[in-house]
Amino acid sequence: MASTTNTSEKLSTVKFAVPDPNDFDWETTGKAFDNYKADDRQRLEALYDQKLNQVLEREIVMGSIIGLTSKEAVINIGYKSDGLVPLTEFRHMPDLKVGDEVEVYVETAEDKNGQLILSHKKARAMKSWDRVNSALEKMKSLPVSLNVVPKADLSSMFLVSKLSFRDRKLM
Repeated sequence: MASTTNTSEKLSTVKFAVPDPNDFDWETTGKAFDNYKADDRQRLEALYDQKLNQVLEREIVMGSIIGLTSKEAVINIGYKSDGLVPLTEFRHMPDLKVGDEVEVYVETAEDKNGQLILSHKKARAMKSWDRVNSALEKMKSLPVSLNVVPKADLSSMFLVSKLSFRDRKLM
């Protein structure tokens, strides 16, 4: 059984955008990565620089968790790529969820694969040292909790920044 078409139906016409052949730059044809005119390249580079944060390595920045896998947290710090941080670095945050803001240390802006390398553990350690050094400068005491009591004298084990507990008995 053959199908018949109704000749009274109007066919819709599709109009395609046809580029102007006079606007084509024949000098850029065949060049691998230089297909932009100089003024276009400058404009795009300025726009690119405005939109993306400049990330400096070895800094602590705030990031937002945008995804969680079984082993890693995907963190956005406003850079061109997101970073992965192992969930083992968030043991102190058992109820971690998408949308949480966390501090991360930028180890490398781009490794050989173009990946942003972040560490939450190093950020926490650096913040802790900042608190210790600040307390040292102000001669304040800090609360300390001991997880393990060694058999040796505690005073011989701890050297904090310029402070020495050698002459003090802690126990």
